[in-house]
Amino acid sequence: MAEFTSTPVGKNVPRVDAYDKVTGAALFTDDLQFGPGLYHGRLVRSPHAHALIKKVDISKALEVPGVKAVVTGQDFDARIGL
Repeated sequence: MAEFTSTPVGKNVPRVDAYDKVTGAALFTDDLQFGPGLYHGRLVRSPHAHALIKKVDISKALEVPGVKAVVTGQDFDARIGL
């Protein structure tokens, strides 16, 4: 069987990012700033595994201070998920 020389499995590989991580110079996802206008989302799921959802009342959610929008399945043309 041919041996592949480009695969690092079982071989020592130099960590090219080690110096940046140790010195604190490396940027991680939490270090990125996206600006003051960034919205945060929250997913709310049904507590019932196989229930048929007939209606979703979003009126109370829209009354909460700071809520900009509520997105439901009715906002999409296609079915989402399985």
